Amino acid sequence: MRHSIMASLALLAGVSVPAVAHAQSAIDDFELGAPALITPSFNVSFGFGAHYDADEVVRNVSGLSLYAGANLYPVAAPMTPFLGLGVEAEWTQIFDGRDATYIMPTAKLGVAWLGCYEDDDVIDFVEGMFPCLTVYGLGAIRPPSFERDASLRLGMGFNSPLITLGGAAAEIILPSGLELYVEVEPDGSTAYFTRIQLGF
Repeated sequence: MRHSIMASLALLAGVSVPAVAHAQSAIDDFELGAPALITPSFNVSFGFGAHYDADEVVRNVSGLSLYAGANLYPVAAPMTPFLGLGVEAEWTQIFDGRDATYIMPTAKLGVAWLGCYEDDDVIDFVEGMFPCLTVYGLGAIRPPSFERDASLRLGMGFNSPLITLGGAAAEIILPSGLELYVEVEPDGSTAYFTRIQLGF
């Protein structure tokens, strides 16, 4: 589990580096003075993974989460960087079998492709709310609960609402994105998660 997730993180990193370069080129070529754009963001996710304690004891974990926030596009261009800020509520079962609920501040920073629509010379509110593709890094702080200390959550992901919309046209439910992240606790415990998203 650990090796496969780390390999996936490396793959996402390889995708995001050229995307950042492409975004910078697109911004340079886009009309200067294009307005910034702020749109809402919401998704529901199901996550699963493995928790390794300090003694390398492995326990399977899973959970359901809701995220609500906003995306800021500093330049409303076909390819642009973006910053996402929001709050996530997560319902999960910790390693000893007890249920836990976490409310976490969450930040996303990455690149958004908004230019796949017919009229990509003018990026409007709807195109910003349903981007063609976003690739991003994420960070969150999980608060303490029971005997667990607060922990730092870092990862990468992508999201494309068009995947879900395309599936709906074919009467198939498809997720819109995928996130991979690592959660590190002060005592040395580490958790690796894969999370399937549905949202924008």
